[in-house]
Amino acid sequence: MKKSIIFCLSALVLTIAGLSSCSSDDNDISANSLCKTTWKLYGFGTDDAHIQIAEPSGCSACYVVKFNHDGSFSGKTTSNDFSGIYSTENKSFMIVEYETTEVGEVGDGYRFVDAFRSSVQYEIANGKLKLYNNNNDFLIFNPQ
Repeated sequence: MKKSIIFCLSALVLTIAGLSSCSSDDNDISANSLCKTTWKLYGFGTDDAHIQIAEPSGCSACYVVKFNHDGSFSGKTTSNDFSGIYSTENKSFMIVEYETTEVGEVGDGYRFVDAFRSSVQYEIANGKLKLYNNNNDFLIFNPQ
């Protein structure tokens, strides 16, 4: 019984990951796809007029997320590496699987992780990525 549950869950994860797979033309920001793009967090927003810059702001390796062609992602917080599987459909966004190292975060590291993992929608406009949560708060990223 336990093996069949694990098998079913694995099949579900692979099916959802397949929905995220890129088509051959989804390879740049102009395609409004996350596929094969890399982003660096700029800040946290409640609306376009109220954006708080992520701290530490001078860390070039912090808050980077790479979305791969196969529906996987990887990145770096302030102190940890993370990876997983994401799914998109139209503009909806879902983290299907998330793994991370577990070193204590500094600055806005914990805030970033919580906001990233709770994202439910994405938008690419004016060369920037926004990941929204259910409260319409968002993370805003610049391309890297």
